[in-house]
Amino acid sequence: MVIINGKVFNGNVTIVNGRVIGDDPIGTCADKTVDERKVENSDGIRKITIRSNVHVKVSAENIRKNVEAHLHGSYFEDGKPNLLITRRGDEIFIAVEVDGMNGNNFSIYSSNSVIISSCGTTSGLNLDVLLPAEMFEEISIESKNNNIDVTNSVRARNIRVDCKNGNVDVSATFQQLGIDCKNGNIDVNTVAQSDIQLCVVSKNGNVDVSVENIGTSQVYVESKNGSCKNSPRLRGRYTACGSITSKNGNVKFK
Repeated sequence: MVIINGKVFNGNVTIVNGRVIGDDPIGTCADKTVDERKVENSDGIRKITIRSNVHVKVSAENIRKNVEAHLHGSYFEDGKPNLLITRRGDEIFIAVEVDGMNGNNFSIYSSNSVIISSCGTTSGLNLDVLLPAEMFEEISIESKNNNIDVTNSVRARNIRVDCKNGNVDVSATFQQLGIDCKNGNIDVNTVAQSDIQLCVVSKNGNVDVSVENIGTSQVYVESKNGSCKNSPRLRGRYTACGSITSKNGNVKFK
């Protein structure tokens, strides 16, 4: 699906000199759905690694004794999503491989025309990862063209997030948090259970970080082309240190 000036097109759209001159209203690719679950035993697991090009949400449950990956949603038939979950020693590796699908495709037809193909979009796919409610040593998540959400039920000493084109939302409990987001907003909202270290970087997005239960802040805040606010509520017992930066967005540490 492609939306141009409020109109929805399914399939290929041809644009010449800024005007839509042709489209395939039926669509050259059909919408399909997937609903797949895979589990892996979590005994002795210290690290969770997730690599995906679809929307990722990570949560934890008290009654859970394993790690479950649930891939669901819609996709177009020119590619097939493959859900993988494997154990490597004390690490569980989860991946979604989507053959032939990289989002909306733009191809040049001539010097003044463009064909936009909606075939291959992954925007309707979601990966829900359910963990036991225990403290993991490290959780590492990477998504190229979609959002990442780590909920407040998750606990890890070290959380690392790499997102190229999507928003990042983290409300988990952590000691060290590293986020690198190129084109998207970052929202962190947590309650410190220990001293914490932050390394939060956005190139083209706003950054909003809120940490409760800290009494001392040694956090450096900077934006090259946006506004900055560094005023955390120092009413707790722990120390926060590190940096929060954005090149072309506003930054708040509160």
